[in-house]
Amino acid sequence: MNHRRMLLWICLLAVLYAGCSGTKKLPQGQLLYNGAKVQLANPDQVNNDKKVKADLLAKAIPKPNKKVLGLFRMKLWLYLNIKEPKDKKPKKQKKQTGQTQNLDENGNPKPQKRKGFRNLLKYKIGEPPVLYETGSSKQTVTLMEKYLEDNGYFRANVEFDTLVNYGKKEVNVVYTVTTEGQYFINNIMLPKDSDEVSHIIASNYRDMIVRSGQPYNVDKLKAERDKYATLIRSKGFYDFNREYIYYYVDTTIGNQKADIYFRVKAPSDSTVHTKYYIRNITVYPVFAIDDTNDVRSNDTIVLLWRDSLKIIQNENFIRRRPLVGNILIRKGNLFSQKAHTYTVNHFLDLGIFKFVNIRYDKTGADSLDVRIYLTPSETQDIAAEINASTTTTNFLGTGASFTYNNRNILKGGELLTLSAGVNVETQLNSQQSFINTLLVTGRAEIGFPKFLVPFSLKRISLYYVPRTKFGFSENFQKRVQYYTLNSFIFDYSYDWRQTQQIRHILTPFSINSIRLFNSTPEFDAIVQQNPTLRTSFEDVFIIGVNYAYTYNGMLIDPNSSYGYFRGNIDLAGNVIYPIAKAFSDKTQRINILDRPFAQYAKFDVDGRYHLKITKKQSFVNRVIAGIAIPYGNSRVTPYLKQFFIGGATSVRAYRIRTLGPGSYVNPNAENSNVFPDQTGDIKLELNTEYRFTIINFLKGAVFADAGNIWTLRADSLRPGANFDIKRFYKEIAIGAGVGLRLDFNFFVIRADVAIPLRKPELPEGERWTFDKFNFGNKDWRKDNMIWNIAIGYPF
Repeated sequence: MNHRRMLLWICLLAVLYAGCSGTKKLPQGQLLYNGAKVQLANPDQVNNDKKVKADLLAKAIPKPNKKVLGLFRMKLWLYLNIKEPKDKKPKKQKKQTGQTQNLDENGNPKPQKRKGFRNLLKYKIGEPPVLYETGSSKQTVTLMEKYLEDNGYFRANVEFDTLVNYGKKEVNVVYTVTTEGQYFINNIMLPKDSDEVSHIIASNYRDMIVRSGQPYNVDKLKAERDKYATLIRSKGFYDFNREYIYYYVDTTIGNQKADIYFRVKAPSDSTVHTKYYIRNITVYPVFAIDDTNDVRSNDTIVLLWRDSLKIIQNENFIRRRPLVGNILIRKGNLFSQKAHTYTVNHFLDLGIFKFVNIRYDKTGADSLDVRIYLTPSETQDIAAEINASTTTTNFLGTGASFTYNNRNILKGGELLTLSAGVNVETQLNSQQSFINTLLVTGRAEIGFPKFLVPFSLKRISLYYVPRTKFGFSENFQKRVQYYTLNSFIFDYSYDWRQTQQIRHILTPFSINSIRLFNSTPEFDAIVQQNPTLRTSFEDVFIIGVNYAYTYNGMLIDPNSSYGYFRGNIDLAGNVIYPIAKAFSDKTQRINILDRPFAQYAKFDVDGRYHLKITKKQSFVNRVIAGIAIPYGNSRVTPYLKQFFIGGATSVRAYRIRTLGPGSYVNPNAENSNVFPDQTGDIKLELNTEYRFTIINFLKGAVFADAGNIWTLRADSLRPGANFDIKRFYKEIAIGAGVGLRLDFNFFVIRADVAIPLRKPELPEGERWTFDKFNFGNKDWRKDNMIWNIAIGYPF
């Protein structure tokens, strides 16, 4: 037996020993709480019994000691078996006049905090035992019965019993649930009184959250009260809150049905609820939180805006027009909770205020004075980032980026962003150039917090601030062995949110000038032999329109399961083509400034679902699909707009741009007359990843990736590259691997290693690679184990 195998057995035996002997050192009479189990006495009376059992189990307290891989209590074992670390003696301190010694309440020097390896193992990594207490089970019974009551299981009963294993010093608790069935809502009775508040509730029944036929649910009833309270407060009723709305439940109608009665409570003085109007509005745009007075100094400027509001400031932090434009509270209008919320959100969304506080003062029987306090935030910041990635194919990529933001460049909440980046890909042990690829990027963008259009446009959403953006980009790419490519882009776009989760970005105009220059003789020889590749690299203008739709469910609750979807439409050349053709007598391709313009339609989607299994485990899936169709003035989609696959965020068992298209075999290093980067017109990719927490910020992952790209048309120089409905599924590459992540919330460093399980470039019948695994062979590992080091999660 070699040393490695012996070490593996020793580690395995240590883990098994830790799992089996974790409770032997507990003091006599103490029992370790090993967890709870929920069983239903009459499961036929419970709807969606799996969810109910899971929800009830989540109410059980306390939580048992954590297990590694769900099997071994390594943390508990460390706590019980590591000897108590010694306290370090406090250093002697010289008495000094005017200084207080570090003394405890008895006047003795405090011991220094424990340090050292033992302390790390026992108290930082280790975990004290969770002991069983009867009081916790009784409290759990109360929590479970309340959950059942809140979800329509009236008069449910929960009892508990303990299963004690005295040999292991462990206790399991079993909670038995008995119910009479779940109640469903039969009728909803709204107030029929003649007062305006009751009328508001009754007239909005179509938008109710609670509906007939639904299971009884307290959370929905609370949400209904909150919704109606907001609606009523938006009709001028400043003093109104949800406590004035109450409901009672009638379960006497039988057949597990319940009628819900909503009612409105009168004020404590038995008067009717009062509507309030906005009288005076005063704004403090540079208010400091520590200010106790509204006017801080003699040089304070008081400005009047069309007799509608007063602005008090001692510096011109924001111009009057954008300031007033984001205040949706209007003089003379009824008080509105929605206008209040929209105003707060608008100022926060500008990004130049860190605190927004709106106060109301009653100045009469039915009038309010409004004071808006705005506390400015830092409007400028600079960020720099360095990243690195590597693969087992001797390629090392490093990059640095720099970003400057000014969120109030024109004193109206305008966002100026200047960014620049440099990325270098080097090839180690290369007999040619050390630098393989150099990419230099730069962008200047300014965004205005409104729609800039030559016509009147109704706000799409009052809750969010829209943005109109103008940007210039310059991208310089040098492939040392092949070419130098320059891409200059001008674009303007509209960016707005429909809801918190839904975002739209419309780019009605963009122009991209692509130029290829300084190509090497080797690259010229390659493109001369491949007309399709030559056309995709020609100098070209891309003039078009783009629309992107994004739904991000994480913005609702990042701690629960959520979905993500992004769809993109990219159309080029359709507007300019009929105009250019009208002034051209050419029957084929049309040029602008002696250069052709591209015409194509590109569609792609990216869908993801994050399934939260537990707080520290998740199952993440992604599907990507796309197609680019050249037509009209183009026979081939420009190279920069084509699809590629592989790399740290794609199919990780392949290096970027080396997979596909289709079953095409890329000679790559063996044939210098073939361009190594592979692209296509169609893309299909699927990814799945199981993520789990190992310890604190150290996370782990097991993943599988699948996908490929294809060309729309057959290519004689790339046999097997085109998409064919009869064989495309046979050309799906599959890879799998494991990864580690250092997740510091704000920053994630990721290392993944993957191997191909299915290679479409191999002959049919030989594409699965399970019978070719040879981890002990150095050459096999070099060719098949792909390492990726990157910043952030892959998706």
